Amino acid sequence: MVNYREAGKRKRTFFETKEQANAFAAFKNAQLKRSGLEGAEFSSRLREMAQECAERLSGYGKTLKDATDFLVAHLKASEKSCTVPELVKQLIAAKRADGASKRYLEDLSSRLNRFAREFDGQIVATITSAQIDDWLRALRVSATSRNNYRRVLVGMFNYGMQRGYATSNPAEKAARAKAIDQAPGILTIAQTARLLEAASPELLPSPRRQF
Repeated sequence: MVNYREAGKRKRTFFETKEQANAFAAFKNAQLKRSGLEGAEFSSRLREMAQECAERLSGYGKTLKDATDFLVAHLKASEKSCTVPELVKQLIAAKRADGASKRYLEDLSSRLNRFAREFDGQIVATITSAQIDDWLRALRVSATSRNNYRRVLVGMFNYGMQRGYATSNPAEKAARAKAIDQAPGILTIAQTARLLEAASPELLPSPRRQF
């Protein structure tokens, strides 16, 4: 009879002869010396899984440790993360505390709250670039406006990363809209008059002195 451990469990094997028992015990001892106690207790299923995962990751130049570090960081961020409306609220408050102008805050709030309504209830760390791409394309706004939405989303997710709510910025990978260059238009006399009426006095030309 030989007592030993395998896959973390105690086992006992019986043999017909003492020689068979000694040979088996010698084999197990050699296995322990070669792989160490941890290796001997590492189940064959886990060894096969580790080998398969290592082979799949090698195609991307990554290791099991790289994959584990990435997943653990993502899980920690998900546990700590918040919903999109909560992140928008925090960002607006931070910008207000930093002294941002009222006009800037109104624009930021308008764009981000539109995004927050669409993703209400979703955790920030789980939002993907594909979701942001789809949302931006569905806005049906001009290319410039769409890119402005993308810009504020990049800023929001950067703030979320700083707070530990996400490990990456999905908005940065979202596609930019291609703006079509248009020839400058010519204002009519009435349009020019309205423009001058709405312009700030500082921007109007100084009257020429009469001699």
